[in-house]
Amino acid sequence: MAAPVPCSTAPSGRVTRSPSASRAAPTFESQADADDDDSATVTWEGFAGSWADSRPVHLLTTGGLAAMASERPDLEWSVARFRPNVLLDGPPGPLTGTLRIGSTELRIDKPCTRCVMVTRPQAVPGEPGAALPRQPDVLRHLLASHDGQLGFLATVVRPGQLALGDRVTGD
Repeated sequence: MAAPVPCSTAPSGRVTRSPSASRAAPTFESQADADDDDSATVTWEGFAGSWADSRPVHLLTTGGLAAMASERPDLEWSVARFRPNVLLDGPPGPLTGTLRIGSTELRIDKPCTRCVMVTRPQAVPGEPGAALPRQPDVLRHLLASHDGQLGFLATVVRPGQLALGDRVTGD
């Protein structure tokens, strides 16, 4: 039996991807000036078992990524660039309230305000040798058109199990 993954639901979608995050607390870093790669580096520690730094769960929807790709087709809107705990197959949002997937229940706390990490070149999990290019315009577009937000941050209300293909329900 797989270890519980701290994630949950969307109004009518299904889980399409649930990457397992390390159980160690990740360290995040960002440049003090998002437009200057040579500015001072600021670091902070996130939640153990999550890529998210202000809430333990980060949710992203296929519709959200598709909307960004439609607005800026010249940019790479890969799931790997945004590192959600759970990718939900559904509309762009908004997600609110409580979500359920399998036996897990999440409270959606707020939209995810993106940091400079989404602009950095980075490896693609599960694809050895694949890499995403540096693209500062990803964050510039989000800042100019979406208040810097893409995805949603959540807190686990009831830990449990979720699986690929689980139905997402919410209130």
